[in-house]
Amino acid sequence: MGDHWEDRRAGRWSRLNTYDELYGSTVCGVGLGDIGKRIALTCSALGMTVVASTRQPDGRTPPGVEVVVGLDALSGVLPGCDHVVVRLPSAPATRGLFNRELLECMKPGARFYDVGRGDVVEASALVDALQTGRIGAAGLDVFAAEPPASTSPLWRSPT
Repeated sequence: MGDHWEDRRAGRWSRLNTYDELYGSTVCGVGLGDIGKRIALTCSALGMTVVASTRQPDGRTPPGVEVVVGLDALSGVLPGCDHVVVRLPSAPATRGLFNRELLECMKPGARFYDVGRGDVVEASALVDALQTGRIGAAGLDVFAAEPPASTSPLWRSPT
């Protein structure tokens, strides 16, 4: 995403295919509410292996999901995931969950998406992970404070 963003800003059209295939990749869906289950089904239909994490595992595995772990076991599954899609509510157990330590567990170059609540990820830790290349890209639909302050490092992060 970052290369294409820079090309677009420079007015260049790039025909290089630098996109990763979704088919055959592994996604970790963090949060298994109605939306999380729907995303898991979609990812599975695209040929992705779906690993999921939920606040309260109940022993059931929804359609399209291969394995479900608790939030406390995320550090064990993240190293094998190419994509991490977070769909968690804001709650005492989820605020700041994706901190520096947990982001370091992610597979180098993996993509991180937060479509749940912004306070689930520590913005400064995410920016650091992007700047060092630990995370390949991030897509954020939400922020802890909306809109982010003009001084937020999120505005200047590489992807």
